[in-house]
Amino acid sequence: MKEPKPIMSPEEAAAAVRRHGGSLRRVPERLKTPELCMAAVRKNGGALKYVPDALKTEEMCMDAVMQDGWSLHYVPEELKTEAICLDAVRTDISCNMLELVPEKMRTPAVCAVAFRASRGTALRLMPDALKTPEMCLAAVKWHGNMLQYVPMDMRTSETCMTAVREYGGAVMYVPENILTEEMCLAAIDPRPGFEVGDWLN
Repeated sequence: MKEPKPIMSPEEAAAAVRRHGGSLRRVPERLKTPELCMAAVRKNGGALKYVPDALKTEEMCMDAVMQDGWSLHYVPEELKTEAICLDAVRTDISCNMLELVPEKMRTPAVCAVAFRASRGTALRLMPDALKTPEMCLAAVKWHGNMLQYVPMDMRTSETCMTAVREYGGAVMYVPENILTEEMCLAAIDPRPGFEVGDWLN
């Protein structure tokens, strides 16, 4: 594929980012202005990657993560506010956005939004102090293997049985003092009403 010709003037740079924000990657540093970079980011949040840190502002970073949560990766640490982190996790469809949120910004609000957006899988990235029994139960209902991220004091019989019914392999995370024969059978046959003998017919 033919390499695009270099951008040589402010007019060419402005025209390029009007067509596609990602064109900012082809703009020489000397031509990057705050206005040009903001225009690129408003067109394509991922263009934040090509904005020099010195030109990044809280407003620009907010615009970027509202379009593309993964742009949080290119937000300087000093600009990662709770509001920016909240907007980033709201757009998450991959269930991993909380990984990009600094630990000090994993506040109850950010974690709650990430938990809902990820259908419980963000539980693995949340500080134990922010996990609740209700959250843990919801997480294992969606994904039984999330039991491994449930704090020991929240691994109740109900939570463990729910996890094992959803995913038989979760039985390995059930504390021995809670493990029952019923849970072991559920691990082998997680679908209620399905008899093991039915596999043989």
